[in-house]
Amino acid sequence: RANRPKELELKYSDESVETWTLTDEMTPQVFTPKTPKNTSKIRLRIKSVYSGSAFPDTGLSEVMIFDGAPSPRLEAKVSASSEFPPDGESYLATNVSDGLQDTYWCEGVEEGDGVGEFLMFDFGRTVTVKTLEILNGMGGGLDLYKKGNAASVVTAQFSDGSTKALTLKPFPLLQRADLGGKTTSSVKLTISAVRKGTDYNDLCISEAYFKP
Repeated sequence: RANRPKELELKYSDESVETWTLTDEMTPQVFTPKTPKNTSKIRLRIKSVYSGSAFPDTGLSEVMIFDGAPSPRLEAKVSASSEFPPDGESYLATNVSDGLQDTYWCEGVEEGDGVGEFLMFDFGRTVTVKTLEILNGMGGGLDLYKKGNAASVVTAQFSDGSTKALTLKPFPLLQRADLGGKTTSSVKLTISAVRKGTDYNDLCISEAYFKP
């Protein structure tokens, strides 16, 4: 009903400029600079829009900027409270660390919606975890994501018993949650609240791993 950006002009701190064209779809869109950029800021200017049917205002829901720094993962043995039975595809806990967005862990409790289910990450040693990176729900596209349940809040429990609740955003892209540099030998990631899907009452997570 409102205007949507069509062309976005990006201006970097070195004054270079490039323009990206967005499609008129309610879905996350990912762009990569033509050449790698070292910059201290990015200015986004809306150059043109898709017109809305009711309002003259233009809106953006989310803007996320990812840097190109190396992203080492902490190796962990992953297990789960339950797993959905295979049906030609597998829904194992280990799918969350395979690097593939279109494979996922799904909980296997028939009566539940995923609340109370958990993933356990055992590092086998004491490590410092700073960041959780998670691709919530069923990956592979917005339509598939909407069909199943996805976590809206997860609670991380560390080996010393302390916990931290993390609110997740409702989209099928990799997102990052700050853990503040916690020293631990394991993390239990419990589903505390869910966003219900349109077709399936099963909760899935595509990717989840921790970084130092």
